[in-house]
Amino acid sequence: MSNRISLDREEVDRLILIGMDFDRYQTQVIPDVHQRVGELTRALTDLVRAVLAARQSPALVSDVDESIGIAQKVLVPTAVPEATRLLPK
Repeated sequence: MSNRISLDREEVDRLILIGMDFDRYQTQVIPDVHQRVGELTRALTDLVRAVLAARQSPALVSDVDESIGIAQKVLVPTAVPEATRLLPK
C-alpha cells in the first residue's frame, strides 16, 4: 500500500490559489480591517464623549459638531449608505 496522494493539476492550482488568498488576507486584509475598526471605534468613542459632555454643559455643543465632522470623515469610506445618509450634510 502506498502513502502517496495523487492530485491532478487543477487541484494543485486550486490549492496554490487558496494559499495565496490566505497569505493576502493574513498580510493585507486582516490588518486593514483591524485598522478600520480602530478608526471607527475612536470616532464613535469621541462622539459619545462629546455628546455626554454637551448634555452636562450646553456650551460644549461645538465639540459635538467637531466630533460629528470627524465621524463623517471616518464613516464615508466605509460605503455604508444607511450610515452616511443619516449624517448631516
